[in-house]
Amino acid sequence: MFAAIVAGWVWHRFIRHRCPSCKSLNVHCTGQAELDRFKGRIKVREKNARGTNTRFMNTTFVINRYDYACDECDHTWSEKKKEELGA
Repeated sequence: MFAAIVAGWVWHRFIRHRCPSCKSLNVHCTGQAELDRFKGRIKVREKNARGTNTRFMNTTFVINRYDYACDECDHTWSEKKKEELGA
């Protein structure tokens, strides 16, 4: 129970999306655009009858730009995120 309360406090204080100008929680996404797409490698762990195996797999990554707007102070900003395609 205590761990859930601490996890909720950490999420609300440090992880939850806020306006960088006024720190308001009233923000919304106004748009998204794909900027780049490229091939890369990720490390994958597999469990089988013999134990745990680690291998590398090829995958496609996408760099997306997300546009946000604050409802309180009308501040707009963008963030770039690298994401695995299809994840």
